[in-house]
Amino acid sequence: MEARKLLDGASSDLETRKIMRQAFDEAWVVITLQAGDKPLPEDCRVSLAHAVIAHARDKDVNELRAAALAAILPTLR
Repeated sequence: MEARKLLDGASSDLETRKIMRQAFDEAWVVITLQAGDKPLPEDCRVSLAHAVIAHARDKDVNELRAAALAAILPTLR
């Protein structure tokens, strides 16, 4: 739940928070599918939340998801 708190506290703009949550959720699905049986680091969700927040200027959910994934996937390999 720490990741959700980070996302919700990052912007007072309701639309931006909605886009960030959607991008986070979609990126998390990609990460878990790519991880398969490999255990993910404990702080992976928090790291993803930080990546989403860092790229939140991208108001398009697809661009935001892609930017967050590009930032975090290399750290998981």
